[in-house]
Amino acid sequence: MKKIDKSGAPKFFRDFIRRNDPVNWDGIHEIKHGLREHILKREQGFKCAYCESAITSDNTKSHIDHFKRKHYFPKLTFDYNNLLVSCNNYNHCASVKDSKVKSKDYYKDLTNPVNDDPSQTLRQFPTARANFQTLTFCTYWLQTKYVVSHHRYNL
Repeated sequence: MKKIDKSGAPKFFRDFIRRNDPVNWDGIHEIKHGLREHILKREQGFKCAYCESAITSDNTKSHIDHFKRKHYFPKLTFDYNNLLVSCNNYNHCASVKDSKVKSKDYYKDLTNPVNDDPSQTLRQFPTARANFQTLTFCTYWLQTKYVVSHHRYNL
């Protein structure tokens, strides 16, 4: 995980929110793909916000994640600084984060790549075995000792 510098909400997103005043996340369906593409291209370098694996804006490969879940923080639903793009790998990244969070209080122990510098709070342990051509990548939350993601990539 690397620090993500948000450049401010894109004009098309701000204009859409102002014009349509959506009541929930489904209300922006028509601009979600463009928003995901913008975040990936301009801020995340076409990499997952959590595991840094290469992803595309195809909705089968990635999705917009609310770092702070809408369920606990409904006022942050359209807060651009709360929006990250995550891979859709089952049981990794955003899905693991969301499964570990049981209340608003859990967020105080999580590293937010927009607000925090992950290099100061996370320790990453990559290991590789060339003969199996795999890379295993574990990310540990130092504060909570949770294994957040465990990836096995075929190279």
